[in-house]
Amino acid sequence: MTMAASITDALCAWASTRRDVHAVLLLGSQARSDHPADEFSDVDVVLAVDDPDVFLLGSDWLGELDDVIADVVEPTAIGGMSERRVLFRSGQDVDFSIVPVELIALLGDFSDLVEVRQLLGRGSRVLVDDLGIRDAIEAIPAPEPGRVPVSEADYRALSNGFWYQLVWATKKWRRGELWVAMTSCEGVLSKGLVDLVRWRIQLRRPSVDVWHGNRYIEEWADSATMADLAATRTGYGVHEIGLSLRRLADLFRQIEVECREITGFAPAVDEERAWQLFERLLARPAD
Repeated sequence: MTMAASITDALCAWASTRRDVHAVLLLGSQARSDHPADEFSDVDVVLAVDDPDVFLLGSDWLGELDDVIADVVEPTAIGGMSERRVLFRSGQDVDFSIVPVELIALLGDFSDLVEVRQLLGRGSRVLVDDLGIRDAIEAIPAPEPGRVPVSEADYRALSNGFWYQLVWATKKWRRGELWVAMTSCEGVLSKGLVDLVRWRIQLRRPSVDVWHGNRYIEEWADSATMADLAATRTGYGVHEIGLSLRRLADLFRQIEVECREITGFAPAVDEERAWQLFERLLARPAD
């Protein structure tokens, strides 16, 4: 028996002893045939409970499953809920999304929402079902390849966010706050660039299935784009971070123009002034 199977069996047995746990759903790679789990995969679980705070704030229940090495509570990647990410003694890591029972009972009514289809449509298994939701959950369709969820408002928010953060990070670089600037390059600026890359792919090749975040980007982005993205990673140092800022800005600007040409969207920022300001800040090394 694999570690993943062992923990799911333990979960089912544990849930049967709890009156405040009404459903247990298995998601992610452990429940799908496309990109299925391997020995390095975590276990993604949704617990439908009476009071999420019992499971987010208390920790006694975790010890009923296995000894814990480490755990942390943070926002879910999709859905705006909270999850508890736990590393057990066995070496298995489990992401517990803790949701109120009232919400899980309504999921079938929102099966057409992009977020619901991203979360459940790629694969899910109902392990415990005291609510009678199995049929509704299993009927949720997979995300549609080629769906372009980027409205002009979405584009404007993406563009404004990138250009604001680019100038902010370049000012930090100029001041000599190299670590802060590098963190921005590898964090928020790279995320904005990948979001733009995803949008371009959806516009150009609508049959390609693009995953959320950076998942499987090596598969859905072409080799030339991957080479361009890789070139934005340059290392730590005044020269290296300045080069990363330059390459991020150049690539974002190029792809942004391409996407606007396809969609007809108007520029979201005063591009000429934003570029002039960026160039002026980047013109000489940080002190």
